[in-house]
Amino acid sequence: MSSILPKKSYLVDFDRILLATVFVLTVFGIYLQFNIATSMGDNLQMSMFLNQLRSLFIAIFVFCIVFFIPNLSKLLYHGSFWYLLLVIGLLIYVLLFGISEQGSTRWMRLVFFSFQPSQLVHPVLIVFFAKYFERKRHLIANTGFFGFLNDFKLLVILTIGIMALILLQPHLSTIIVLSLTLLAMIFVADFKKTLFFMLILIVLVGSFILINLSHDYRPARMVTYTKYSLFHKFMGVEQSKIAGCRDRDYQVVESLTAITQGGLIGTGSERGRAKHKFLPDVNSDYIFAMIAEQFGFIGGLLVLLLFSLF
Repeated sequence: MSSILPKKSYLVDFDRILLATVFVLTVFGIYLQFNIATSMGDNLQMSMFLNQLRSLFIAIFVFCIVFFIPNLSKLLYHGSFWYLLLVIGLLIYVLLFGISEQGSTRWMRLVFFSFQPSQLVHPVLIVFFAKYFERKRHLIANTGFFGFLNDFKLLVILTIGIMALILLQPHLSTIIVLSLTLLAMIFVADFKKTLFFMLILIVLVGSFILINLSHDYRPARMVTYTKYSLFHKFMGVEQSKIAGCRDRDYQVVESLTAITQGGLIGTGSERGRAKHKFLPDVNSDYIFAMIAEQFGFIGGLLVLLLFSLF
């Protein structure tokens, strides 16, 4: 009798491709941090690697707990508003009592580790948007820009408030990524196209203002990107001006050098100059330059494809 009864599964329904993608990117990231730490041979880099490893073990522990929670999607969905209020509280807390590093106050410390509350905004706001759109799905097809401001005003107010709190840290890159994500959700929800294009215009104008009228380093970064982009001639930047700024733009120049040295298949994981202190901030987003150098165009493209799949 028991042999014909269906066996109870304690695993939640999950996307196997997504899980495999996260696993590959995580293992590859840990390997890169270890590669940097052992190549540079200093205590700071090894400490950063061990901190990354400790964070990974904590994440795996939390993942294993969450993975076995039944009806997790419903739990997240129905409590999305309260999770959003919690995140807003954390964003306020980090502005008042957070850890300041390199001119920004983004981090808060718990007992064993630090984290950025702004990173929690992405999943929570996405779930909240989804719930709000479903609750007012009968309004979506006929909602334009001004109708959106009126019929979805709670959503608009909360989103603007969260963006303002993140901007005060400041953390412009998070605002840009979050804006693009929410725009994609509005597009998929099939609102009127006038709303979508008006919001794109607002995002573009807002980004321009934030970049050019706020901190001096932001427009300076855009000038740097222009000088070393493929379009420097189109933008009227002379080669002599670029050559004269190489010392000041050392980080950018060295990252481009690493990328070009990688060629098609790379120098190999045991070679390359980026991880040997030629690229000082190699642990940051510039780690892609190290990837392109050691694993070439093919390796860099595979990493980008994995992130696109994710």
